[in-house]
Amino acid sequence: MKSFTIITPILAMIFTQFVQFSVSIKQYSVSIDTSEHSLLARQDVSTANCVDSFQSFAYQAPLRSGEEETVYPTTPWQIVSSLPPHNLEGYETWTNPLVNVSTTREVASGDEIWTLGKVIPQNLELPNKTHISVYNTASGTWESISADVGDTHTFVSSLFVTPDGEVWGLTDWDGDFPPELQQVPVLSRFNETTRQFEFAPGVLEIPVTFRNTPFDNVRIIMDDTGVFWIFNVNNSIYRYDPALQTTELQTRTTEDSIADVALAPDGSIYFGTFSTSFRVNGSQLYQFIPAAREILPVALPDEQWPMYYGLLFDPQGRLWLGAVGYRDINGEWQLIHSSPELYFEHESTFVWQSPTLRLASSDGRLWFTRYQDTGTWIDGSAWYDPETNEGCMFTHVRGIVVEDSEQQLWLLANGNLYRSSSAER
Repeated sequence: MKSFTIITPILAMIFTQFVQFSVSIKQYSVSIDTSEHSLLARQDVSTANCVDSFQSFAYQAPLRSGEEETVYPTTPWQIVSSLPPHNLEGYETWTNPLVNVSTTREVASGDEIWTLGKVIPQNLELPNKTHISVYNTASGTWESISADVGDTHTFVSSLFVTPDGEVWGLTDWDGDFPPELQQVPVLSRFNETTRQFEFAPGVLEIPVTFRNTPFDNVRIIMDDTGVFWIFNVNNSIYRYDPALQTTELQTRTTEDSIADVALAPDGSIYFGTFSTSFRVNGSQLYQFIPAAREILPVALPDEQWPMYYGLLFDPQGRLWLGAVGYRDINGEWQLIHSSPELYFEHESTFVWQSPTLRLASSDGRLWFTRYQDTGTWIDGSAWYDPETNEGCMFTHVRGIVVEDSEQQLWLLANGNLYRSSSAER
């Protein structure tokens, strides 16, 4: 586990800048034009259970001082159960928002809600890692599952469920690379008998060239057939088929690191690089055609767009770039960001960062989170309906929303597991 030494004068300088920055936030809140004709005029909150409008959540610097009481999800969200303490010796108890709902699956004993979260060691001798808790909706019970991969020092940092119900995880590690391994499979599979993750046969194995570099930039997406597509490995795209247990190199990518990956309705895969602001000339968005093993640049808007976080297609086939805008089914770009000029004026301050797009639910809503790891005063979760232009920030907690096969929505907040129907607002 890495440790850092902070020199006192530098810390003092950072603190001074933070104080000045805090004052500047208050100045912004005073100078914002909130008249009915202003682009930043707050929308009417669409339901009585909203903390704020989506407009304010996504496009304004937070107006909270940090002293207000934190609001947790209310109706139509209902608490189903409380997350039990993990059983890891030497690690702190669960810390919200480091644990979230990751995926769901159907099993014979009832639907399962899989939660995955970081656990923090109580001393520097133990590594950072993750842990999994699974809730069974039929029995109302929890199962604690280790995220460790076999007897190695690796663990899974994200989860996938294939169409046949198998659970897979992205392999990760903390700090220096485990010395006993010379190569590492990117994916690990959950063994239903041993209730542990293990390296699966035929999974891509990465030669270890930088032992202190974890898989921070690996991007994996699973298509509708259960095949995994692996990006950011040796500047290449790989295809792994669990049924055949084979990995195939598809093509080489650009030298830029890939930030977001989205599966299109036609089976092609779109990906954007880390340079995700359209202020830079040239294309930072690409389309990969699996059948042809071909990468095509995607034409972007002519005007400057703010930086986006999160890339996905909604049920109508529109390609969304976070909360900034989308490309419609006719290939035309539509900007929904209410005031990009104000964003560019304050883009160097982190509180103006756009929220992250997490999910397009079956009812057409888009679900976003904001988390800056600076306290709940700028954190939160919200949804936006493109058809009605309504939105709702419904909690001050970063809760990643996941939808199951029965159109039930799930999230974790303040150690509680919440459920809501996608038909309720």
